[in-house]
Amino acid sequence: AQVWLQSLELECGLIADAVRRRPLRVLVQCGGPRVSDLVLQTPSFDPSTLTVSLHGAAVQGDVRISIFEEKGEAFNAHSNMMSVPNAHKAKGLVLLFMFHTSFMNLKGKGNSDKGYLRLGVDKLDKACKKVKKGLHLPGSSVCLKYTFCRVREGLASL
Repeated sequence: AQVWLQSLELECGLIADAVRRRPLRVLVQCGGPRVSDLVLQTPSFDPSTLTVSLHGAAVQGDVRISIFEEKGEAFNAHSNMMSVPNAHKAKGLVLLFMFHTSFMNLKGKGNSDKGYLRLGVDKLDKACKKVKKGLHLPGSSVCLKYTFCRVREGLASL
């Protein structure tokens, strides 16, 4: 199933220490070896930002979404991710999560073609281990908003 990523919302104090943080970026990867193909790297944004546009980035299959804190002048989140054998070791990584588009709720309500995926901080790789240090608040979350194309019944069997 192909979906178009609209925005990523950082909810309930996900970035609890925003005042002390450098600018952040979102990296979206899909496909390729190790889910490594670049789909989108957002421009830098202030850590106190609550909603980040993902510009309708099209994804299908395995998807990884990562948030990075900029480290240095010529910071490139995708290059940092590709330079390490384990994604959790990428320089500047704040958190990441993965999903497969075939397991997303693509039913919508009524005639809606919109959906969302909300994950608590306890479900976010790396971030779940930083709650005790005060980098993320307990009960905080991300909410990924997306759109999808409905397949009308009858067409699916063609």
